[in-house]
Amino acid sequence: MDELGILAEERSQVYWLLSRFFLAPPDAEFLAELDAGLQAVSYEEADALDTALMELQCSLATTSLLELQAEHLRLFGGVREGYGPPPPYESLHREGRLLGQSIESVMRHYRSSGFSLANEIVGPEDHLGLELKFLALLCHEESRRWRDGNAASGRAALAAQHAFIEKHLHAWAPAYCRHIQGESHHPFFRAVTGLTAASIEQDARQVSALLSELSATGMNPDCPLDRADTP
Repeated sequence: MDELGILAEERSQVYWLLSRFFLAPPDAEFLAELDAGLQAVSYEEADALDTALMELQCSLATTSLLELQAEHLRLFGGVREGYGPPPPYESLHREGRLLGQSIESVMRHYRSSGFSLANEIVGPEDHLGLELKFLALLCHEESRRWRDGNAASGRAALAAQHAFIEKHLHAWAPAYCRHIQGESHHPFFRAVTGLTAASIEQDARQVSALLSELSATGMNPDCPLDRADTP
């Protein structure tokens, strides 16, 4: 269970970083921390995730902070039609409207897991940055439960993540991110969105496989956290 706790905390840190890219424009401190972290990464596999990380690291060498802040606003701010792509709200990209059925389902997942996520800067709770932050918090909670020796509760937190990833995040965010890769004028955000898409797709596979392994061992309790409605 200690190993499961470590894995969950590592996943939490990844989701927290990804959420930061979308929730606020970068500042000098964040870019410095990001550069230091990327310098410590060991690239072992030539997969989509490693490729995106290397592209992100390379983009920092020619990065202008003001350019990045302006591009963040254009890509994710939803300032006006024609200035940039539509902002990253799940309802908007899955249903063609704001505040649709997707946000109702997203908020049920938040409430059923004991979290209340709101951000007056980014608006409705089905913003991509908030969905990523929710996964970060769920992974952190899962880590705590494994470390406390509560296997059933740890598996329940993992199952809640699986439900949210399958019903929401994985259902729209990778396609959205790949669209933004084509819209971006800066390699930094092309790398960010590529990293986000690859991370979500890899984690979806990893969580599904891990749940199957746990179920095979008999660790498959009745889990109320699995029951949030689909959109």
